[in-house]
Amino acid sequence: MNIEVKVPYLGAGIEKARVTFIYCEPGDTVKQDADLFELTADKAAFNVPSPCSGRIGELKVSCGDTVSVGDVICSILA
Repeated sequence: MNIEVKVPYLGAGIEKARVTFIYCEPGDTVKQDADLFELTADKAAFNVPSPCSGRIGELKVSCGDTVSVGDVICSILA
């Protein structure tokens, strides 16, 4: 099953963030709740955890990219 990981709700009034760190690469095995990405918005950092265990499929972002809430940032083959 292919699970899409999306930018989560980041807080009131925060619609966009910058990808500041990527903790995974395609092919990596991850466990549920493991940090996948770090996003920065309005001087606050947010970690995006894995919603499930599985193998990282495709990364759809790079460091420095600006993403919006709801954007797909990677896929996990569960």
